[in-house]
Amino acid sequence: MTGPWVMGPGAVQGGRLSRPGPFESGLTVESERALRAAGFAPTRRVLGATVFRLSTKGMWNCGATPFAIGQTLRSLEVGPIQEAHAHCRRLAFDRLAQECAGAGSDGVVATGLELELIAGVGHEYLAQGTAIRSGGQVRPPRPFVAGLSGKRFAALLRAGWVACGMAVGVGVTVRHDDLRTRLTGLSMANQELPAFTELVALARWRAREMLIADCARIGAEGLVLHHNTSFASHHECTRTARNYLTEGGDVQDIMVTVTMWGTGLVPFAAHLGGTPPELVINLNDL
Repeated sequence: MTGPWVMGPGAVQGGRLSRPGPFESGLTVESERALRAAGFAPTRRVLGATVFRLSTKGMWNCGATPFAIGQTLRSLEVGPIQEAHAHCRRLAFDRLAQECAGAGSDGVVATGLELELIAGVGHEYLAQGTAIRSGGQVRPPRPFVAGLSGKRFAALLRAGWVACGMAVGVGVTVRHDDLRTRLTGLSMANQELPAFTELVALARWRAREMLIADCARIGAEGLVLHHNTSFASHHECTRTARNYLTEGGDVQDIMVTVTMWGTGLVPFAAHLGGTPPELVINLNDL
């Protein structure tokens, strides 16, 4: 049952979504079968989106001193930019949950997040997944959002865990592109690049710290990580640090962005016989 969402006749009334007719859930047959066996049924595809323009110019200080010679520079965290990136992703997930609630469903599975440039002026953050509804009497107080497939969502339910929401972590760091970084980048020898190692390590550490804090915010006791990427880019240095030992007129900063997000989990059933919970669960065996 993969493919685009197809709405049947009468699904849109007065500009608002009503109960859909025939549709494609976006789930595989295997995932839908596992969901139904766990007491859930897919209702329809839902989405949440925001278009955001992020103006980065002047939002950081790389630490370079104009016209200084022999500067000792280090990697720095860029708090305003990483908070803006995290806010956009959380907003898309929150709006996905709102549309799920409007559809009378209990949660969303198989959630994905896409990022696309819109008209060259902003980026669209689009979260979409399949809304599901419980067939039993126990209902969650608010819709949950999970990046798990239907099969893995059902497997975690059998293991005593349920999704409670999406946690996001973003780390953004910057370093001035000085003589040291340029010379190590030009070397043909096999060697570590300490400046870049520091830059990436700091971004990853900050993303993990935010991810853990976001887990606590949504009340999760565990996490299934779905997305972990890093991206490096060059930007014009706002400090305009020019000197004859560094760049001349081409003054840039190197920025690294690390993004992580995953499904927060909470236990809902006590383990029988006093057996301690497993720290690692192989979902393929459940």
